[in-house]
Amino acid sequence: MNTQFFVLLATSILTTVLVVRYLRSQSRERAFVH
Repeated sequence: MNTQFFVLLATSILTTVLVVRYLRSQSRERAFVH
């Protein structure tokens, strides 16, 4: 299997999780725009 693919996949997943956590922590201070 391609190692670079799994590295990219893991990196993108970690980045997504960090961004989601950051956005959630920011949205807690304000009302949801949705």
